[in-house]
Amino acid sequence: MVITVDSNITMCGRFVTPARVELPGESATVRDLFSKIGELCRSMELMRGDKLGEDVHTVIINGKETYLLDAKINDGDQVMVMAEITPFGGG
Repeated sequence: MVITVDSNITMCGRFVTPARVELPGESATVRDLFSKIGELCRSMELMRGDKLGEDVHTVIINGKETYLLDAKINDGDQVMVMAEITPFGGG
């Protein structure tokens, strides 16, 4: 199945959105998607245990907000990952 993923940021400079992400099977979860994205973007905390990671503010699937890693994703869905990265100190 293929999901279109977009974000309010370019994730780690390696995962440029919007992107088409292929996942096995006919349905998946946000957790499955984040596991796949996490392979390319290890510096972002997408998940923390059973919750969204510190760097993810909201996930929007086909226009509906979710905060659950077990939210279902189906072939052709559009997923927006709203990230919130804390800036490093300095200045």
